[in-house]
Amino acid sequence: MTTLPFNILIFGGTGAIGKHITNAIVSAGASPGHSISIFTSDATASSPEKASLLSSWKSQGLRVVTGDVNSAQDVSRAYEGVDVVVSCLGRSVLTSQTELIRLAEESTSVKWFFPSEYGTDIEYDASSKDEKPHQNKLKVREFIRNNVKKLQVTYLVTGPYIDMYLTLVPGAETMGGYDVRSKRAVVVGSGNDAVGFTTMPDVGKLLVAALRHPTEAKGNALKVQSFVATPLEILREFEKQTGGEWTTEYTPNQTLRELEARLWSENNPMATFATLRRIWAEGRTLYEKTDNEKLGLAPQDMESLGEAVGRAIGEARGTWRITPPSSIEFRGTMQGLPDLAGPVSDDVRKSSKHSKKRHRDVSQTEKAERKHKRSKSEAVPAPIEAIEAVEDDSAPKQKRKGQKSSKVKSSHINEEQDEVAPIHSTENGEDESSRRSEKKKHKKGEKSEKKSKKKSKESHEQVPDGENEDEDISAAQVHPDVVVLRSSRSKTHPGAKSSKHPYPFYTQTVSQYLPLHPLGINEPIQGYINQHLEPLLSRYVPSFAGVLLAYRNPRIGEAPGSGSLTQESGMEDMAVFESINEHAVSFGWLTVEIDIFRPSRGAWLEGLVNIQSGGHIGVVCWGKFNASIESGRLPRDWRWVDQHPGEKKKQSSNPEDTESSSSPQGNTEAESTEVHTTGYWVDGQGAKVTSETPICFRIKNYEVGSSGDYGYLSIEGTMLTEEEEEKKVRDEMEALRNKSKRGSALRRERRHLLELGITKFGDNNEKEPETQRTEA
Repeated sequence: MTTLPFNILIFGGTGAIGKHITNAIVSAGASPGHSISIFTSDATASSPEKASLLSSWKSQGLRVVTGDVNSAQDVSRAYEGVDVVVSCLGRSVLTSQTELIRLAEESTSVKWFFPSEYGTDIEYDASSKDEKPHQNKLKVREFIRNNVKKLQVTYLVTGPYIDMYLTLVPGAETMGGYDVRSKRAVVVGSGNDAVGFTTMPDVGKLLVAALRHPTEAKGNALKVQSFVATPLEILREFEKQTGGEWTTEYTPNQTLRELEARLWSENNPMATFATLRRIWAEGRTLYEKTDNEKLGLAPQDMESLGEAVGRAIGEARGTWRITPPSSIEFRGTMQGLPDLAGPVSDDVRKSSKHSKKRHRDVSQTEKAERKHKRSKSEAVPAPIEAIEAVEDDSAPKQKRKGQKSSKVKSSHINEEQDEVAPIHSTENGEDESSRRSEKKKHKKGEKSEKKSKKKSKESHEQVPDGENEDEDISAAQVHPDVVVLRSSRSKTHPGAKSSKHPYPFYTQTVSQYLPLHPLGINEPIQGYINQHLEPLLSRYVPSFAGVLLAYRNPRIGEAPGSGSLTQESGMEDMAVFESINEHAVSFGWLTVEIDIFRPSRGAWLEGLVNIQSGGHIGVVCWGKFNASIESGRLPRDWRWVDQHPGEKKKQSSNPEDTESSSSPQGNTEAESTEVHTTGYWVDGQGAKVTSETPICFRIKNYEVGSSGDYGYLSIEGTMLTEEEEEKKVRDEMEALRNKSKRGSALRRERRHLLELGITKFGDNNEKEPETQRTEA
């Protein structure tokens, strides 16, 4: 074969697809007087993990150009003397190519540009422009049409990579795939719908062929592929090479479409995966004739289905190590795995869970995953849970029942006072009743304790205010899924002014051992952000024991606190993650600095009054969190002025206040912003409480909960002093005891949370409808 008569510069040359393209170009070699270079960061160029790969290429004549891909000066300098630019950037940073293309257009030497178009055809038919995963590539093409005049551009459209199609992604089994170890296949549709595939090594071969045929390639979108196969043909090849039949399951096309729609509505990262699988199943990778022949490639020049399947089986059967997309390296093992042609015993399955350790046992990871799947918390809308819900429609019966019971039903009465037996007149009856009552209370307590563990909420009953307001911090530090590296109170927080009271805002540096799904592999930092941080913003996160307000400086590595990759890392920088068996999901430590609002009993809050009634006031704290304060816990010298039509006498909310109060001169502008009011409160100085009146209070009780995508935080406050609050609690408890002495059995009270004290998270976080606005 002839060498390449170009000076070639490659971006993203060590990524998942980039390494195959670079390897093919380097193997082809440059003609005398020409060169092949890759553009990378200083960190990647000196990375020990990349040393072997770069050394191998350097020995074949590759030049390494270091710089910042976001620096126009560095890129322009790298373009000097370059004829051809090949981009291998990942999906999440595709639009950043526009700057590379602009600089290439301005360059005096660059004549030919290959954008990162490898994959599914984004202009296959009229409907392609509406597919959400295509939008970034479409923006790049639009930029080229509008701004490129002299630069020649070639799009290499390869269709789906068979290498990634041959795995069964845990939790996404409904979307199709193949599991070598369990000999299980999930087929989308009938299994007879053909798909045009390309192997990743063939992508490099095809690009080199395009370089060797500039006349046919320049200015065109080349539709190329390795072979065409149906899911059932792939299954038969697996059965042939492993021996024996596989278990086969089918996912109807309609089921996949419904799943896809739901995942997009939930902003689930797996939605892109579902859309691409649906496009492939619809036959939108097939062509009457490909451009392979234009590039001088016959079918026998490409890899076959048998070669691709054989490589997948080889990776699954033994110890393996691959370098997936841009910046991440997997290391996995299947020690103790028997011959895949035979059945896998339960003993082997159990032992293989503990076969490899890195930071934690695999079994611990699996337990954490199972716990995560069962959780109804708002934290992390896991794609696995969403997909499993579609697969099994019988499960929701019990689930729905559980969700119903997870609604707020906690009592104002302490646990030991849930059941009070009536007092009987006879002596024996009293003894028996007492014993029965104690026994019943004990059983009730055990039952209640079990229920509380299953509920996806945290309910904190009222206690005397003298308890430590920071009690939740220690609880968060020992959370099994979070390692707290640093924790301190935030000195500043959104909307808060300086105060003598410490507010419950905290800044922490935390590390979590989390999965990274395949969609985020190209850009692992952004993948972790999309999968584990963005969905939690402005929501209560149980593992953080608070509401996540902001995050900064995310980094990923092999251990808590380590940061092999940051947002400033170059495209070729690397982090080492752990993969379990042949699963596509990898695990690593995400370390991030977070700002959280952590409510606790006795903590001070500050806000503005947004609603008033004779029984309660509503407060909005820092424009983010709602709270309610009942009239009995307002300062004793506050009075309620009733403005209800027809009422001539304005009464105080406190029974001992018998004197009438006159309406003070209020702020007209503030009055106009008050809502839902039939009156107003007057403070001890006779001033009217308006929507501009700052209220400082302590948390008496708070509660968080979730059901599906909906979550809430309810806060009840008190403005009484500690002594007054303790007396108030004693009086309430005495009233309960007196009620029991009158011979009436106490039932657990159904607790109704006031809407004005609830902050809603999720899809239901919307304004109150007009129909729900009722007079106080």
